[in-house]
Amino acid sequence: MVDDLSFEILNNHSCFIGRPFFNSEDYSFNYQMDADQEERYGKKGTTSFAIDTLQLEVSIENMTCLYISGYCPMEIWKATLLSPPAAYHGSLMAKYTGILHPAIAICIDDMIPPDPWFDPKSGWFCMGRRNPQVGAAAVEFASGCLGVVIDKKLSSLWIKPENWKELAVHFLNNNPVK
Repeated sequence: MVDDLSFEILNNHSCFIGRPFFNSEDYSFNYQMDADQEERYGKKGTTSFAIDTLQLEVSIENMTCLYISGYCPMEIWKATLLSPPAAYHGSLMAKYTGILHPAIAICIDDMIPPDPWFDPKSGWFCMGRRNPQVGAAAVEFASGCLGVVIDKKLSSLWIKPENWKELAVHFLNNNPVK
């Protein structure tokens, strides 16, 4: 259990700018950042917090959560209607008392259930709790990426890939809705 990890939403900061997409050939979410965003990585590089194999990339230097990426095969997704939470544009900050190392993921499955949900009608993907919880707050910390925080813990991560319509067709062809 990652007891020494918490998250905070900062509404007065700008979100990470780029384009999330899903690559069906390698079963993964990817994020193409805008060229002027690279400085947000910081000089110490990045690491990630992992929910199963989905990753929340974070700057080691300033603990800013950058974007969502990682292997996440469609075969495990559950089709459902999703309504993303109302979210502020801002930053998602991690607070961790341990030592972070570049390119080493820290598992946070105990914080966010590794339940993958996808809505082929809206294009939203959610990892974690898909229904709103009392006291939860949401932030769009990167273009198309939302983080939901309740009591300083992540409740869910949401991503709407730029190529969601193509993804929905592929998903429905391989996972017919019953």
